[in-house]
Amino acid sequence: MKGTLGVASNPMQQNENPEESLEVKVGEFANRMTRCGARNLHPLLIRAVEKTLITKILAEMKWNQAQTAHVLGLNRNTLRKKIRDLQIHRPTIPDNDP
Repeated sequence: MKGTLGVASNPMQQNENPEESLEVKVGEFANRMTRCGARNLHPLLIRAVEKTLITKILAEMKWNQAQTAHVLGLNRNTLRKKIRDLQIHRPTIPDNDP
C-alpha cells in the first residue's frame, strides 16, 4: 500500500535504502565541488537538501504548513522560519487569460 508521498506506507517495507541513494548523490556533488576548489561544502549541501525536502513536502501537502511540519517532524514555527530563511516561495500559477 502506498502512502501520501507515493511510497510504501511502512518505510521498512521499501526496497530502496535512502542512505544509499543519498550516498551516491552526495558523492557526485562532493566530487564536482572539490574538483572546482569549492569550500564550506557542509552548509551548502545541508541548505540544498533542506530546501528541496521542505519544498517537495510542502507541494505534496498542498502548501499546508501544519501538515508539512507534522510530516517533517518539525514545530510549525520552526518550519515557517526555515521557509523564510531558505526563501521558499509557493509557485504562482500563470494566468491563462488572453
